[in-house]
Amino acid sequence: VQEHFTLVQYVSKIRTEYGRFSQLQKLQFGPFSLEYRRAEVEVYFSSARGQVTPALFTMIQENGNWRIENFEVFETWPLGRRLAGFSI
Repeated sequence: VQEHFTLVQYVSKIRTEYGRFSQLQKLQFGPFSLEYRRAEVEVYFSSARGQVTPALFTMIQENGNWRIENFEVFETWPLGRRLAGFSI
C-alpha cells in the first residue's frame, strides 16, 4: 500500500472495492504486537452469513495518529468456523 489510510477510510475502501467484504457485518480486532511506533494487528471481518475473513494490518504512528502502512487479507474461513471466545 503506497497510500496511508485511517481505519475508517480503509474500511470504506474495502466495502467499495472488495466484493467478498460487501456483506461486512462486524469488524473484530484480535491480538496485536507493538514495537516502537509500529503495530501489527489481527483483524477479523465477519459477514452477515457468519463467515470470517482474517487479515493482518501493519500500522505506524505518525504525528500522533495511527495509519495503516500495509495489510494482508487471508482466505475466508469455511462456513461454521468461529473465532474463539464469547460473543454476547
